[in-house]
Amino acid sequence: MTLGIDDATRAAVRDLVRAKNSPFRAPETDRFVEHFRGIFGRSLRAVIFYGSCISSVTRSTSSMFDFFLVCDRYESFYGNAGGRWRKKKRWVHAALNRFLAPNIYEVEVPAGAALGGGVLRCKFCVVSERHLRRETSWEGHDLYHMGRFSKRMGLAWTASPAVHERVIERFVDAAVTVAGLALGRLAERPDPRAPFTPAEFARAVLALSYEGEVRVEASDKVDKIFRSEADHYEEIYGRRILSALRDGSGRRAVEPAGEDGSMRIALPASETALLARTVQRWLARSRRRGKQRWPKYMFLYENWIDYVIDKIERTKGIRLEPSERDKRWWPIFGWKYFFELRRAGLIKSR
Repeated sequence: MTLGIDDATRAAVRDLVRAKNSPFRAPETDRFVEHFRGIFGRSLRAVIFYGSCISSVTRSTSSMFDFFLVCDRYESFYGNAGGRWRKKKRWVHAALNRFLAPNIYEVEVPAGAALGGGVLRCKFCVVSERHLRRETSWEGHDLYHMGRFSKRMGLAWTASPAVHERVIERFVDAAVTVAGLALGRLAERPDPRAPFTPAEFARAVLALSYEGEVRVEASDKVDKIFRSEADHYEEIYGRRILSALRDGSGRRAVEPAGEDGSMRIALPASETALLARTVQRWLARSRRRGKQRWPKYMFLYENWIDYVIDKIERTKGIRLEPSERDKRWWPIFGWKYFFELRRAGLIKSR
């Protein structure tokens, strides 16, 4: 089952997303854009900034810069790359990207005198335009891309105005798709027709990507993300998209539930149950595919184990001290740390 919105609402959402997400300029992101363009050349189509560093509310002293690099084709993106990429088996990276996007890498870039010297560090995801279009829609395989693209992001650079507009459309696609799935989560409540506020719906949208993956995150992560752009999220999700959601026959998915602006699900009981089952299938598939990505992260992300250990310490206050043997053979010995954290309730796939 899928839900959508009318063209007029989509145009209004597009304008809100364009105003919030583009253009994004900052000295640090400009430095990374310069680096990425120098390495990947004309195959690079867009650089998108996202994650905790995008807002002072979510950023901490140990936060890392996060980017999506959108490319035309994986073969040309890796095949024409310069720098350290010349020594890599680039066809392997292209094949892995096609098989289970995105690929994720880490890079350190000299900050330059204007930023006080030293180095800037980031992790970046690589996805093609074709894959991004599919994975932010109801045709997607999991919540990985749409969960991130439905939150506030920053368009740091695009290769042309046409690419810029195509990326804006992917933001809108992700917002509408995740909103429909979030309504399915509300349909799972003991009383599916119980009222909910626009803010509660916006929080359900933001939480969905964390429910679709086994991730180490602070307990107040979703609350911080919401507070960082509360007015924007309430407007785009709690008012614009929510009130316009319709099923395939054009029937409205929600209706007013009171004078306070609260809403409730208006679909027939059979469709409400189907929507709840739909989101459960999406979540199960997302969690399964998320675990399938783990070996790829270990192969592609040179300091992936240290990144995970640092993130556990930053978000949970626990410092793991794996031996060199455990680090070297993490796919074999790392599971004991996973199950230890799982038993302690610190890693969840809700």
